[in-house]
Amino acid sequence: MTLSEGGYVREFRMNQGSADLSTEPLYKTINLFRFDKDTVKEHLVPRLVALFASGDNTTYVEEVLAWLITDGELRIKGALCDGLRWFEMDSAIDLGIAERIFSGPAAAPH
Repeated sequence: MTLSEGGYVREFRMNQGSADLSTEPLYKTINLFRFDKDTVKEHLVPRLVALFASGDNTTYVEEVLAWLITDGELRIKGALCDGLRWFEMDSAIDLGIAERIFSGPAAAPH
């Protein structure tokens, strides 16, 4: 994703390859979001209901959030997690990689 100068998510980039890299900083989401109940009720749920009603059950959450941001319905402030040790795991292969990464000593916190 990219962030504005104020630290708000400007856009999510899905399925980006190295040929798509830009000169602006890119950030990886760790898919931890916090929304108040009004935002969920008024923006997220209606969009999700519409997707499911259309038969779409494979859309990534980032795509829904991107639509809401583009439509001006939502602003998301990014929280930088530099210095945190984490790794996204979606498969047994990822688990093996994470086990190797985290088996060594933890780096000193920044």
